[in-house]
Amino acid sequence: MAVGNEYTCTSIILSKGVSIRPLVEETLPMALFEEKVVIDDGPILCLFQLNIHVGNISLADQFEWDMSEKDNSPEEFTTKLCAELGLGGEFVTAIAYSIRGQLSWHQRTYAFRSDGVLLS
Repeated sequence: MAVGNEYTCTSIILSKGVSIRPLVEETLPMALFEEKVVIDDGPILCLFQLNIHVGNISLADQFEWDMSEKDNSPEEFTTKLCAELGLGGEFVTAIAYSIRGQLSWHQRTYAFRSDGVLLS
């Protein structure tokens, strides 16, 4: 029996050799039992926004980040960005921290499509 997003279990008496899977499938969403995994080979682009203040210097920027590219490194990107903009070392740490936080949020958010199929 479903109550909101929670499921409660009732006592069921089964004979020997009877599978419980059909009973559970009737109760829970089918997406939990689908065994197919769809891996999206295209880029997964997410918009990242920066609003960093260090001392009397502020940086406001936004960019797209490809989450499907495993070689993308927030620290490497931040080091190059700060070198290009002439920003000090304090910005490197603050920007990398912000990117890691947004990356973590996007990974949790986009792990599954709305129909429950795993993306990657």
